[in-house]
Amino acid sequence: MPTTVTVEFSQFRKIIRKHPKILEEALADTGEQWMQKADELIRHTGHVFTHQLRNDLEYSIERLRNAITLIAFMPATNHHGVVIHENRKRGSAWPPVAPIAEWVEKKLGIPSSDKKFDGIVFNIRRSIGRNGMSSLPAGGLKFYWNPLKKFNLIWLEQIAEDTTRALQRL
Repeated sequence: MPTTVTVEFSQFRKIIRKHPKILEEALADTGEQWMQKADELIRHTGHVFTHQLRNDLEYSIERLRNAITLIAFMPATNHHGVVIHENRKRGSAWPPVAPIAEWVEKKLGIPSSDKKFDGIVFNIRRSIGRNGMSSLPAGGLKFYWNPLKKFNLIWLEQIAEDTTRALQRL
């Protein structure tokens, strides 16, 4: 479910072809803004513990023949993002030990030196594996993809303005 902002070369075609870096820099600035806004939305949900989801977000700038495209995405190979988006299914593999142990220490306040620590971690992992777990509201990662869509037009206008200003300085 990537968010894509494409700037056509219609108005700037000749100049942009000579100076494509100007547009690429404007898109890179927008990519950074996208990352910051996505981070705000993820933090706002209250489902942030390790920041792994935020750290896995990426953007790239692809140069095509008649356009340069900014693509913001989470890699499809990101297992954590897939589990967050689709939730952990009932009867699926148990979650890894380390994140559950960290959660038990930080959220439950039980130190790893406690005799019951390993048993608590084991039981939580087993329960999640057996019963599944809904980590986000219905719709998975749409909780931040959909709100980001409203910024597309704003960012597109900003890209056009930034590009125009840079071209005027030439």
